[in-house]
Amino acid sequence: MRWKLIILHNPCAGGGRSATRFKKLLSLLDSNYIPWELLNCLEEETWQQLAERTFSRNTLLVIAGGDGSIHQTVNWFYQSDLPPDEWPAMTVFPIGSGNDWAGTHKIPSNPKKWIKKVLSGRITSGKLGKVEIATEGADDSSEVLKVNSLGIALTGQIAESLNDSRAGNNKQAQYLLLALKHYFKYTYPQFNCRINRTIIRSRPLSINIGLNETTGGGMRLFPQDEEDGQLKCTIVEKPAGIAIPRLIWKLYLGDISTAKKEVNCFCFEKMSIEGEQDEFPVEIDGEYYRSVKLKVEVENSVGWKIVKPV
Repeated sequence: MRWKLIILHNPCAGGGRSATRFKKLLSLLDSNYIPWELLNCLEEETWQQLAERTFSRNTLLVIAGGDGSIHQTVNWFYQSDLPPDEWPAMTVFPIGSGNDWAGTHKIPSNPKKWIKKVLSGRITSGKLGKVEIATEGADDSSEVLKVNSLGIALTGQIAESLNDSRAGNNKQAQYLLLALKHYFKYTYPQFNCRINRTIIRSRPLSINIGLNETTGGGMRLFPQDEEDGQLKCTIVEKPAGIAIPRLIWKLYLGDISTAKKEVNCFCFEKMSIEGEQDEFPVEIDGEYYRSVKLKVEVENSVGWKIVKPV
């Protein structure tokens, strides 16, 4: 298919460190006679323009950003008045800090490889989780979001610190340093998790839910079975002192789910989580969401068109 690109650019993604690579992509698109239009996702008029658009069959919306930019775009479409069958197909040019969604879908960050693999790809059905989360400061109101990943407990605290710092090029190393920092002062509040009719009460170190094959800046907290695309939950229980070096080693090298004694990893269709504290920091799609009264309902959801690279 001969695509016409609408590029939704987040100039702050990845701390703005990918500007040269992004300019290279635009230059290569021109040299390959691929039509494109550039929009800034930080400008309010961009979203107004999208709301007034009629997208053709060969329109490809390219999110030039990271996991947070994908989250913003997908949720805007779900909350807009545009019928889903009129949405354009979507993909990403990964210039974020972690790019977990791009890594899961094998989308290259090299501009030349991106053009070759992504623009020759085929349209397929994207899968998301649906999260209903209590609104901050409200007893009965809630917000419904479409997500690829959600993290609470220690993961939420790390996301909050990453949001405050926004420094450094190696997000994996920074993530691990923050994990150690927060680990030594973490108080292990109780969480009640309901899966179908089963209730799990525990004081875990971390709870992560998602579809992505990687999370936390590219680390494999919950490897996804791409065949069924089911949400997977990874609960890391409070570890004994002697298990901490092994957990950190597995976290950095990938696939913490193999640490069977401390990690419970399972698929589900629907799940609810409540915390005993008044507020918790939450990580959603790689970004700090905010501290909220924690009452979360998560379930599998499908319904957006993406391009699968060749």
